[in-house]
Order: sequence, then structure tokens, then C-alpha cells
Amino acid sequence: MGEEIDHQDADYKGELTGKHLRDGPLNDRKCTDLLCFLLFALFWIGMIAVGVTAITRGESLAFTRVYDRNGDACGVDDAQHFPYLMFKNKGSNLKPLYDFNSTYCVDQCPVDSSTIVSCYNKGAAQTTCPQFQNEIDYPTLGLFQRFCVPTDATLKSELLNNDIDFSFFSRAGSDLIQTWQIILAVGVLALVFGFIYIFLMKYLSGVLLWTLLASFVIGSGVFGYICLTTEPNHLTTLGRLTSGQLKAIAYSCFGIAALSLVAIIFLRERITLSIAVLKAAAHFLEDEPKILILPPVFLVFTLLFYVGWILVVAFIIGTNDFPKPTDGFPFAKISWTPAGIGMFAYYLFALCWNHAFGVALSQFIIASTVCLWYFKHGSRKGGVSPIGRSFKRSVYHMGSLALGSFVIGLAQFIKFILNYIQKRVTRLPDGENSKARFIVACCSCAVACFERGIKFLTTHAYVQIAMTGESFCKATTEAYFLSLRNAMRFGMVHGFAYLFLFLGQLIISGGATAVGYLIITRTDSYKDVVVSPVVPSVFFFLTSYIISHVFMGIYGMSADTIIHCFAMDEEIHDGTVQHAPEELRGYVDDHLSKRLLVGDYE
Repeated sequence: MGEEIDHQDADYKGELTGKHLRDGPLNDRKCTDLLCFLLFALFWIGMIAVGVTAITRGESLAFTRVYDRNGDACGVDDAQHFPYLMFKNKGSNLKPLYDFNSTYCVDQCPVDSSTIVSCYNKGAAQTTCPQFQNEIDYPTLGLFQRFCVPTDATLKSELLNNDIDFSFFSRAGSDLIQTWQIILAVGVLALVFGFIYIFLMKYLSGVLLWTLLASFVIGSGVFGYICLTTEPNHLTTLGRLTSGQLKAIAYSCFGIAALSLVAIIFLRERITLSIAVLKAAAHFLEDEPKILILPPVFLVFTLLFYVGWILVVAFIIGTNDFPKPTDGFPFAKISWTPAGIGMFAYYLFALCWNHAFGVALSQFIIASTVCLWYFKHGSRKGGVSPIGRSFKRSVYHMGSLALGSFVIGLAQFIKFILNYIQKRVTRLPDGENSKARFIVACCSCAVACFERGIKFLTTHAYVQIAMTGESFCKATTEAYFLSLRNAMRFGMVHGFAYLFLFLGQLIISGGATAVGYLIITRTDSYKDVVVSPVVPSVFFFLTSYIISHVFMGIYGMSADTIIHCFAMDEEIHDGTVQHAPEELRGYVDDHLSKRLLVGDYE
């Protein structure tokens, strides 16, 4: 009865971590949430069945069909030898104008005025089209094996609703071919910068964090002083402000600075703990660099899954109806069938669930590795590879990972549907369905908040599973109460880790991109062959940003796991910690009491 009363108490914050975890993660493992794993396997069988059905019934490129003036599809059936679509020229050869209602299926795109073009004429014996030659005779090149587009600088908006410089694509392709080695080198350089950044974080994170906090307080005060001393109606970046508006902004800035200073003073102990955790996360990556093998492996499998998913979805779209145009419009219009909608929705949810499952699996392996590494300190254990053991343990908990990823995938699927509905509703004229817009916006906001909350909670649930081997629901409950008992610690570590992750991604990707830019603009072997450094630099940034994002993601997950293990270590040993790494020892000696008071969860 007593336990029942505790659970009904509004102040109930769960049971403290049991003594059975005093030596770290439990070795005895059994399969958890096996039914969920079986459902996940059945879901994959359904994916395969839907994919086979779509491939056998659909046409993968049906949505790319183009039609001539008579509504006949180019490159299909009787017109299979006429794959290109040519537009009637209402202008001159140098500046063509396109008539969407006068299109022709042709066998080739005319390179110059001397090219003889054959057109498809349904039911006609001959295919040459001299009567149309003056209408379509202008220099072109083939695009996507579907269109004949002009070779001059721009393609008019009548064709693709945008001005496109086709010479830009040829120059960009040439520059990428010339600099592909540098793109790979920039990726390697980003990884090196990542290691350097982590090394510096181990020693300079405290200085950097205190500097950022002090800069925020001082900056708020200085901005308030500037507003207070600015003359009224003087033109500023915010426009012309009156004396009252300037004073309101100034006093608000002073208030923010004062409140921030007070919060920093009262939370200095929590900030110190956050710094120690960030340093410990850097120490973990130094001790276990093999964990960096994990992201490339998952990236390869993710890319393979996405390629297969895109191909199947193309066939799913091809199972729908494509009615013959009656208005002369040359592009395909899809008419969705109930079966097509159902298969597409199934595969859209499959994308959400499988992506979330991949993230969950990688997070569990990282969390398990960090747990084993953390509790190795202060014990006699050693010599065992934590990464290999984590891979093995992930097999036991596939069902729990499938359940956790299902919840996140479902939230993302609902968010996608709501965003689609919201876009459709916002296209309505002002004043119509304003209530529907408000309801959809509120639902989208609620689902987005739920997704963020459940991501945080499942992250710590995976840490709990790595520690105890419990099922997902029980581990989530324990993780929730542990985070509730240490809400300030968990929140600040997660927030500061996110801040340093963001800064790290900018520094790593920006530095690697700058080096790549200097190489292709200053070295003789590249500056003479690269037409423009813009496109290669964009690829430099994208490559380095993806690598830095993966690298810093491991760092962030490590920080979340370390604070989780630290809180458990503290509760297990009644206010003292026995397994904290050296970065946390200073905090333990200076701030942690020798006894954990009952009810003191912070």
C-alpha cells in the first residue's frame, strides 16, 4: 500500500538507483520487447511485398512523361523512337519563345539549323516534319532525355518556370571533376579538425563557456546602454524609435543582464558540472576512437536504404493513373488511386520508422560503450573492448529499439501529414477556414514539441537499457524519474552540449572549407583549370559539415550518457561517486556532499 501511495503523490520522483548497479552495466542480458521486434520484422515483410507489387505493376518513370500537341506520350508505345519533346518557337532562333500548346515528339534535338528533325505524327506514314521545321528550328541540347532546351544562356520561364543558365551546369560539372580529390581531402581534414576540436574542448571548454556567458551578460548591458544613450527618432537598424521605445528596450536589456548574472551565480555549481561532463566526453573519444567507425558504417547502410526507398517510391507513383492531357499541357499529371495512396503512405511511414531505428541503434551502441567506459574507472575491470560488447548487447535489445523508434517515427509521420495539410490550408484565400488554419498550426506545434520531448526521453531510455537490460517501457520510466530528480543537471548539460556541438560544426566545416578554397584558388595546378570556386566550395562545406555533424553527434550523445551515469553513480553510493573519470573528480571533491539526503534530487 505504501508504494501505491508514493506513486499517487504529486511529488513522487521514483526510486533511487539500486545497489545492483554498483559495478556498472549488468552482464546478464535477455531479449527485451521481443514482440515489438517481430512486429518490426513483419513490417519489413510488408515493405518487401509492397515493393514487389509496385515494381510489377508500376512504371518507374511514368511521372516524367511528356506529351505532344495531340496528347500522345513521347518515347512510349508507337512513339518510342521519338523520346524528346520540342516546343514550337514563336520567337527567333536566338531568342526562342515557347508555346506549351504546340509541342512535338522528336527523334533528336537539333544541334544547329542544319539538323533534320523527325516528328511523331500519329497515323501518318512519314515521320519527317518539314512543315514544322521553321517552328522548332533552333539550337538545342537534350535534358534528362526528355526535353530539347536551347543552348543559349537562359531557358525562358515558360518552360520550367525559372531562368536557368545551362552553361553554369556544364562549368560546375567540369569544376567538380577537376576538384574531386580536394573534396575528399577536405572530408579527411574535417575529421582531423574534429579531433583537434575535441582535444581543445578537453582543456578549454571551461574558459570558452565562461567567456560566452560573460559575453552575453556584458553584451546585454552594453546594448541596453547604447539604446539608453541613443537620440530619439534617430535612424537605427530597428527603424526610427521614440524615447519611450528606446527606454523600454534598454531597461529590458538591463533586466536580462541582471537576471542572467544572478542565474549564473546561483547555478555556478551546475555550470561547473556541465564543463566537467563536456571534458569527460572529450576524454571518452580520446580513449575509444574506434567508436568513430560507427557513423560511416551506418551511413553506408542508410544510403543503400534511401536509394532502394526512392526506387520503390518511383514505382509506387507509377502505379497510379496518368490521364491523357486534354488541354495541350505537355507534362504528366498524376491521378492518385486509393491503392497508390495506401502504398505511398506505408512507405512514407517506413522511411520515418527505419530512419529512427537506425538512429536508435547507433545511440544505443554509443551509450553502452560510454557506460562500460565510465564504470571501468575506479574498478578492477579492464581489457575488455566496450565497443564489441555494445554491438553484441544491441542484438538483445532490438525489440526495445524498434519500440522506441516506432514512437519517434510515428510522431514524425504525423508531423509530416500536418505540415502537408497546413501548406494546403495556407493556400486558401485570406478569411477562409481561419479556424482550420489555427487548429492545424496548434496541432503541428504540439506534435513538434512532443517529438523533441520524446527524443530526449528515448535517448536516456537507451542509456538505461544499456545499464540494466530492462524493457523499453520500464527503462523509459526509470530514465524519466532519474532525469526528473536531476532535471537541472540534465537540462544544462544537454543545452551546453548542443551549444558546443553547433560551434564545433561551424568551426570544423568553416575551417575545412577555407582550406579547400585556398587550395583551388592559390595553387597553380587548380586555379588555372577551375572556372569558378563557388560550386567546389559549396561541396567542400557540405562534405565537411556532414562529417562534423556525425563526429559532434557522438560527442553530444557521450555527454548525455556521462551525466546519466554520473547521476546513477551518485545515487548508488549514497552521495559519493566511485567511478567518475578524472575530469569529474574535481567537481566531486569541491561540490558533492558525502551523503545523499533523502528527497534532495539536485
